[in-house]
Amino acid sequence: MPVLSPLDLPHATVRDLLAGGAPVYLPVNPVEYHGPHLSLHNDALISRGLIDHLHAALAPDMPLLLVPDLEVGVDPVEGPGSRPVPYSTVRALVLRACRSLAELGARKVVLMTF
Repeated sequence: MPVLSPLDLPHATVRDLLAGGAPVYLPVNPVEYHGPHLSLHNDALISRGLIDHLHAALAPDMPLLLVPDLEVGVDPVEGPGSRPVPYSTVRALVLRACRSLAELGARKVVLMTF
């Protein structure tokens, strides 16, 4: 299954894919310290794996439309590299992203966070 970013495709192509019922996956994950043995993007990596499995079950015959991670999270673990973001900001960013996707024609937006 091809992985496509709706943000990198022509509008007409995205609108056609969305009109056909393709879901769009919107990962929302903090940049967070997980100890010296894991990356700051650990949650994003796990979310991506979950998205692959979920998409295979939900829409195996459709392209996987994946937008870039919103790198925000409330109350991440404190440590080097963690970036806490206030809840009101996270909420506003998620709503704005969903509205933008709806304007493109998305009827199914799957929010994924770990």
